[in-house]
Amino acid sequence: MQSGITEVVVCSRRAGKYGRLILGRVLIVISILCGSTVGAAPGEKSAPDSRETASQDRNAGVEAGGQQFEHSCAICHGLDARGNGPFAELLNVKPPDLTLLSRAEGGDFPFGRIYQRIDGRALPLAHGTRTMPIWGQRLKREGGDETYVRGRILEIMLYLESLQLN
Repeated sequence: MQSGITEVVVCSRRAGKYGRLILGRVLIVISILCGSTVGAAPGEKSAPDSRETASQDRNAGVEAGGQQFEHSCAICHGLDARGNGPFAELLNVKPPDLTLLSRAEGGDFPFGRIYQRIDGRALPLAHGTRTMPIWGQRLKREGGDETYVRGRILEIMLYLESLQLN
């Protein structure tokens, strides 16, 4: 049986660019939690601040999420994520304004609920038919790996969180 870290490393190798991004994030979190710092000898350049690296990773995730959103979500939610995409008027249920998700939750981004909506694989069938496609299934077919699916959805989540108007 593999440990969680080994599993992430193995899965990330199979997932290519997105897996490496996830692996990088996992390693940053581990180093922050362990309190490790990388010191430099006198005269050497020091390693980048972990906050700077985390910020760069986050920005890359937001950018990738924006591209994924444009590719998969904007047709209904609109490029501005306000529910005004070209297909919105054809739907029985109007797509929500995704820039107001945090406002509706008292300022907190509803990460878990939105993740499950995008993924769609964990919603109980008792809730009836879904008006939004199950992107988790499509991403699984596209990438074939759970790490890939989660990485892509997390990128969309970072993008949506960056759009919040509070």
